[in-house]
Amino acid sequence: MSAPLYLGLHVRDFPVQAELRVHPELRGHAVAVLDGDPPLETVFSLNGPARRLGLALGMSRVQAKSFDGISLRSRVKAQEDSAFRVLMQCAERFSPRIEVLASPADSVSGATLVLDMAACERLFGTAKQIAAALRRTAEAAGFEASVATSGNVSGRSSFSRPDAVCGAIFAKDRSFSISGG
Repeated sequence: MSAPLYLGLHVRDFPVQAELRVHPELRGHAVAVLDGDPPLETVFSLNGPARRLGLALGMSRVQAKSFDGISLRSRVKAQEDSAFRVLMQCAERFSPRIEVLASPADSVSGATLVLDMAACERLFGTAKQIAAALRRTAEAAGFEASVATSGNVSGRSSFSRPDAVCGAIFAKDRSFSISGG
């Protein structure tokens, strides 16, 4: 019996990343996705360049508009659902045993999956090689992702936090991370 192996895949700011998959010309620009009914829309998700400008989650549309160089987009849940299906397909290339810890929902702006990779090292290589391949696959699909590996999932509750650092997900064993985004 082989040792257990788990991979955690986290895509931060999933609504923004879903938007960037559809509009790749916005990559590298400050983008914020707004949620809610006009005129009460608030910033639900934003990328790194938007954070560096000073935008923050929960800002109103009026506040967000006051920043130069920001692209404000309305949330499109069908677009997020489609992007999430693509992310799941990326993960399914490596394992059929996937637990969804966080998916695009009303209150969560990240997507987090845990893949059970038991006995897959013979197929895909070492844990580090599998993690790197998963990250490359996610990137090829248009996602900036973080990947971590472990022999246990005792720390997985911390992984479901949208701002969790992927390397701190798993508590013991041969943990390491291949961080992204």
